Amino acid sequence: IENYNNSDFTCKGLADKLGITDTYLRLIFKKQHGISPGQFLLKTRMNEATYLLMDNTSVTKAAELVGYKDVFQFSKAYKHYFGYAPNIAKTRDLHC
Repeated sequence: IENYNNSDFTCKGLADKLGITDTYLRLIFKKQHGISPGQFLLKTRMNEATYLLMDNTSVTKAAELVGYKDVFQFSKAYKHYFGYAPNIAKTRDLHC
């Protein structure tokens, strides 16, 4: 996914560009990939953020680079996704 870091990226916007409905895009995406487009986007962002954090990128910069405008929202999403705060990622083994 090349637009994962675009904070304005939406499923509806992609569907419009493809000339299909949002509902149909979600249906075919889930059938093809086994997860929703939103889950896929979150997985992509979280995994890329982990690589950035492990490379000593600050939490604020990593959030920005993966498409979050608000570092608090990024930190909350990261902790919910992985079970630990993003600043802890620098000390973890990379298994994504």
